[in-house]
Amino acid sequence: MEQVIETDVVLDDIADNLLVVNKQTIETLYKLENGAECVALYVFYYKTAKWQKTNCIKANDEYIKKCLGWGYDKIRKTKSILKENGLITLVQGRKDNKITSWYVRLSYIVPKNEVESNKLEILEVGNPTSSKQEIDALKITIKMLEDNIDMLKKENILLKEKLDKPKSTKENEKNTKHKYGEYGRVLLTDEQYKKLVEEYDKAFIDDVIAKVDAYVESNNNKNCYKNFYAVIKNAINGKWFNIREYTKPKPITTLEDNNPEEQEHITIRAKNYFENLYNTDRDKYYNELGKLQLKNPTLARYVVNQVENGGFEEL
Repeated sequence: MEQVIETDVVLDDIADNLLVVNKQTIETLYKLENGAECVALYVFYYKTAKWQKTNCIKANDEYIKKCLGWGYDKIRKTKSILKENGLITLVQGRKDNKITSWYVRLSYIVPKNEVESNKLEILEVGNPTSSKQEIDALKITIKMLEDNIDMLKKENILLKEKLDKPKSTKENEKNTKHKYGEYGRVLLTDEQYKKLVEEYDKAFIDDVIAKVDAYVESNNNKNCYKNFYAVIKNAINGKWFNIREYTKPKPITTLEDNNPEEQEHITIRAKNYFENLYNTDRDKYYNELGKLQLKNPTLARYVVNQVENGGFEEL
């Protein structure tokens, strides 16, 4: 049965981006002959209704063929099944009592009432989001989605701030290079200087730094040195600037104090060794001092007096 309307009915939907089809309508569609095609065409009509914002859509066979890639026979057969089962109605558009166009009006299926839920009736889709209950549910869902979007935006801002945030002060300090030498030409991080002192000793490294610093100052860094840690290592290994060959002293804890001829050398090395540890690694200093205390209490007492108290004590 074809119906006649004088004007289009404009759809005023609160959720134009959502397609809502109730359970009964979907179940009915799948039970029809060629159910998959019926679902596809019905949803296509519904999507078009959303897009055109009207419950009487303009969608002729040529338009469906172009959008779905179907042949005319398949379109007409599927449309006929939807029409026979009351899910669509062909509607004439008239003006001045003349047919000006054809439309498709959508319908959906709901139970007649809650008691007789096995009985179904067909209602026209005056608004594709259907009942008030569904609209209320959509309002709640949309509000939740908006809240989630706001939360994600805030998290995104925090993440961007974290990524854009400069490195922590501690990390910056770790990578900061300090000037060494009389002219300040040698640049080393605290970690680099500490590694050099631990590998050799403070007095030796300070002497090498002084020579490298003077050389770079004299020629205004014509070699464009940047990595002074590597320069110092190369200078030591290559014996640049008449640098003496480095001989690593024996560990202080293995020396005895019963040889008077070695006593002076022992005390000097002990003072330099522990002074270096005291300035660079306090934990290691106290650990090594404990070992020395067990082997040579007299020398340990001397070290503490020299390094920590700045005094002088004859052995």
